Amino acid sequence: MAASERIIQRKALGRVAAIGSLYDATKDTFCKISVFKAALPPNTINRVNIPNTSLEYDYEDSYMKKFNILDVDPQLRISVLLGLVSLDGSGKYLNDRKDSLRTVKGTLVYKMTSVEENLEIFNENVKSYISTDAFNTLEATHVVIGIKWGATIMASFEYKGTNIDNRSQVFGELKTHLVEMSTSISAGAGVHVNVENGSRKTINQFSIKLLGDIIPYTIPQSFDDAKKLFSKLPSSIKAYNDGK
Repeated sequence: MAASERIIQRKALGRVAAIGSLYDATKDTFCKISVFKAALPPNTINRVNIPNTSLEYDYEDSYMKKFNILDVDPQLRISVLLGLVSLDGSGKYLNDRKDSLRTVKGTLVYKMTSVEENLEIFNENVKSYISTDAFNTLEATHVVIGIKWGATIMASFEYKGTNIDNRSQVFGELKTHLVEMSTSISAGAGVHVNVENGSRKTINQFSIKLLGDIIPYTIPQSFDDAKKLFSKLPSSIKAYNDGK
């Protein structure tokens, strides 16, 4: 079997790991132990900047849509549905469901990648850092040799208690505002989200919830607040974890 056929890729889904972390692919869980006995020297890890951002919408509130947005591979999807994976950070989005058919819900998903790190496995210095004790971890099947760093943040907007008469109107206004937000954020515009007087009452009744890998202390209370928060995310993310 070729080496490339034994390499697997998994989304973190809010879980914390580092190069050298041991992984049990049969349960899709990290073993909480590293194959290395000390921090690796910088020359053993290749680091490349891969700046990229994207914005997506989710109105379906289904597992399939959420899996596709987060680009979760088929095996990890099964593990999530079986409850084997401990979801945290942006991974909690997978279990964030509306609690009533009378609720109108939409989610704006902001994804950013910053840095890719890969272990120089043929570097002569790597061998001396390997811990022989790590091989006693019988459940481990793989070791992390590369990480794409970044963050995913979601803003979920919910309007509860709709009825057959106003549901379409509420949903239409939600879509309009999320599109305007996305356009403004992508363009880096400083304008605020336009709200007609007739729809302001509806818009003001939406509750806002944040999920993700970075959660600010102040939760946005309006569409405008959410837009401002998303616009500042690139600089906020760079302030965490050495810019990763």
